[in-house]
Order: sequence, then structure tokens, then C-alpha cells
Amino acid sequence: MIPDECHQQYPRVREALEASAPLMVERVLLQQQVSHDDLNVARLWQSLLDAMPNAEQVAREQLSVASPDTPEAEWAVAVAGTQAQLADFLEACPITRWRFGNQLWLLRRAIQGDHTVWKFLWDVLPKLRDALQEAESLVAVAIGLGQSNSDRAWDTLEPMLTHADPAVRAAAVAAVGSLRETRARDHLRAAVQHEQEAAVKTQIIAALGAIGEAQDADTLIEYALHHPRYRAAVRDALVALAAVAIPPIHNALRDTFDDTLRELLINALREIHLPEVVSPLSWAAQHAESIKVRQQAVQALAELPYEDVIPALVHALGDVSERTRNIALDALVQRGEAAAQLLLEYLENPQWSPQQRYLAQWAAARALARIGGETVKQRLIDLAEGYDLNQRWAALTAIRYADYPDLTETIIQHIPSSPWTIQHECALYLRKYPLVDAIPVLMDELRQADAAVQEILEAAIVANGVAAIPILQRHSNEWHAFGQRKAIVSILKQIGHPAGRPLLEELAQDSDPRIAEAAREAIKHIETGVPS
Repeated sequence: MIPDECHQQYPRVREALEASAPLMVERVLLQQQVSHDDLNVARLWQSLLDAMPNAEQVAREQLSVASPDTPEAEWAVAVAGTQAQLADFLEACPITRWRFGNQLWLLRRAIQGDHTVWKFLWDVLPKLRDALQEAESLVAVAIGLGQSNSDRAWDTLEPMLTHADPAVRAAAVAAVGSLRETRARDHLRAAVQHEQEAAVKTQIIAALGAIGEAQDADTLIEYALHHPRYRAAVRDALVALAAVAIPPIHNALRDTFDDTLRELLINALREIHLPEVVSPLSWAAQHAESIKVRQQAVQALAELPYEDVIPALVHALGDVSERTRNIALDALVQRGEAAAQLLLEYLENPQWSPQQRYLAQWAAARALARIGGETVKQRLIDLAEGYDLNQRWAALTAIRYADYPDLTETIIQHIPSSPWTIQHECALYLRKYPLVDAIPVLMDELRQADAAVQEILEAAIVANGVAAIPILQRHSNEWHAFGQRKAIVSILKQIGHPAGRPLLEELAQDSDPRIAEAAREAIKHIETGVPS
């Protein structure tokens, strides 16, 4: 016997199931969830959700046995029918006559990636969309349509762009962006101004990046100026717009007063990866007032593979920022011979401003030194013979930094009667590549050497080590100036070899007490070489 309470409960459960069916089928098939206020109803629908992994197998079995005109066949075709089976079934029973649940089963297949079934849904899709009760279901539909690769999706998506729920609007906007649906442009252009929800606004900006035009790049840049919270989204949209965004970006770099916006625009250009970005980046590297903006522009130029960046990088060698100069220098060295010719031209005919010239030539010289090569070497030798002192200095600086050990004779010729800056570079070279024949010339310049160069002139002699001592002994009587005799004492002390002791003992008897005292002090630092 079945208890009376069961007889009473069964109709209630059945009524609850029937009443919940449209919404719960929607939740199960499109949202894959079964939330419901009635736990009994939720539990029953959960059984359907749990059975769904096996639904295709059951449907394929049903297809092999069900009569074509039965509800079982309609369900089986919706769940697992091939294109041919769907076409044959729909010829006899159009999808507009299908049960709502079976229409949703087919829609579920499309949303989950079976793009072959979209073509069977277009006629009923607007009606299905309007029958859905929850925003989550519409979001799922919009996402699926965005992956459909069909221009027919627009008819279903267009009304969703103005849906009351922001999640639906965001999904619909993302879908038209994915589809590159140009018919959405006018809506997006208006919506970017009046949409209030941040998530939707971000999707609108991204969609404009996908389907917009140059005018949209202008709009987005202006929007970013006044709405900083959306700047990251605008940057990504400008990158997506690529070539069409470059002229608006160039104009904005020149016209905006906001350096943080300039930095954003430069970051966008860095990611566009087209030759056309060289021009706006070069402008920013040269003319932006902000050191940070110029540095970012130079860094972006340094990362580009195009030879058109070389003039801007050469110009950046004169930037007041050492970091910026070094970025440009390293990038020019990486380009090797392609950059060497312009660097040499700039050394010979500087095009930097007078305020930039000194730093720029020094940086250019270091770049040429690292590039090296016989062609660069010969040009530097020629430039070192020029009348322009800055040009000579820069060329000798490059020679000194480069690995040219065979130019000592050439370097020696530039020491006599030259400005201290040139003597300094020559002495640094001779410290790197010592030559005893240079000692008399160096000592001659120590007569009245500037304090800034005296130390390095001495160091160039000390670099010869013990080999310098005979030269100093042989010529010591020729060097009478205080600066020269003081230098002899200092050099012998630095060499520290016992062979220098006799000359120091002689200098310890010098008539100038300053020389004598310095020589006696130096002797204390000289090892005798004799065991105690």
C-alpha cells in the first residue's frame, strides 16, 4: 500500500517540476547550474545535470532506434545529430516547431564550440534570446556568438548591446569586438561617452580597438586624458588599432600637456611593431621636455629592428640624462657598421646643439670604439688630424677606448702643445699601451702640466714599469722644472723597484728642499733587494 502522503506529495512535485521547467532547463543547459528555492526541485534537476556527460552517447543510441517523427528523435538530433542528420530532420520539422528544451540543447552545442550547428539556429535565435529569463544565460549566448565567426550573429547581438544588465552588455560588446562587427561602430562610439559601468566601458574600449578607425583612436586618446582609470584599456586598444592609431598618437605626443599620457602612448607604440612608429618615437626622444618620456622613447627606438632609428639614437647621445645616453649608445653598438657611418659624420660635422655637443661627442666616440673595425680606425685617425679641437678630442677618445694597440706612435704626435683634454686622452691610451719612447714627450709636458692631467701623464710613464727607469736616469739632468723633478720622484716611488733608488738618492740632495724631502720619503718605500 502506498501511503496517502505520497499520493499527495507526487502531484505537488510534478507541478513544481512543470512550473520550473523553462527556467531550470535554461539554467542546466546554458549555465550548467541548478540553483532553486525548492531543494527537492533542485535535487531532481541535479540528476539531469549529472547525466549530461553521458547525454551524447544516449542520444546516438536513440538515433539508431527512434522513429523520425517522434519527440525522442527530435531530442536525439538536437543533442548528437550530425550536420546531415540535422538537415534531414529539419526539412521535415523546422526548428521553429521544436520544443523549447530541444532548441536549447542545440544552442548549448553551439555555445560550447560546435560551430557547425549555428546555421541551423539563426531563424529561431532572436526568439530564443527573448525567451531566456536570466542574464547569465544571455551572457553565455553572447560569448558563444562571439566565437561563431558569423556575420549573422549581429541580428541577435545588437539588442543585447543595450540590455539592462551590465554583464549582458559587456558580453555583447566583447562579442562584436571578437567578430570585428563594423556595424557596431556607431553604437560603441556613443556608448563610450555615456556608459556608466566600468566593466562595460572597458569592453567598449577594447571593441573600438578591434573595429575602430583613426577617428576612434583620437577619441580614445582624448578619453584617456580625462579618465585615467581607463588608460590601460586605451593603450591596449591603440595597440590593436595598430597602423591607423599611429598618426593620432603622433599628434597627441606633440599636443598633450600630460607626460603620463605621453608615457602611455609611447608604450603603445612599442607594442605596435610597425616601421611607422619610428617617426613619433623620434619626435618624443628629441623634443619631449620630460627626461622620463625621452628615455622611454629612446628605449622603444632601441628595441626596434629598423635602421631608420639610427639618426634618433645618434641624436639621443646628447641627452642630459646619462641613462638615456647609455641606452642609445648600447643600441648603436648593436647595429655595428650600420651606425658607424652616421656616428663618424656627426663627429666630423656635429648636429647636436652647443649644449649637447661635448657629452654627445664623448658618447659617440665610445660607441665607435666598441664598434671598431679598420674602416672606423682609419676615419678616426683622419679626424684626429683635424683643426677642430673637439673633433680631435672625440676621435682620440674613440681611439683610446677601442682596441687599437698599434697607434702609439700616432698618439705621441698629439701630445706636444695640445690642450689638456687631448693630452689626457693620449696619456690614458699610453697607460693602456705603454711605450718607453713616449716617456721624454710625456716628461716635457710635465713641466707645467695642469693638475687635471699631471696624474695621468705620470701614470702613463709608470705603466712602463722597470723599463722606464733607464730613460729617467738618462734624461734626468735635462728636466729642471719643479713639476718634472717632482714627477720623477713620484714615478719612481710608484714603480717601487730598487733600480730607481740611485736616482732617488741623487734627488734627495736636490737644492729644492721640497724635492729632497719627497725623494727621501720615496726611498723608504723602495725595497733594497738585499737580505737583511
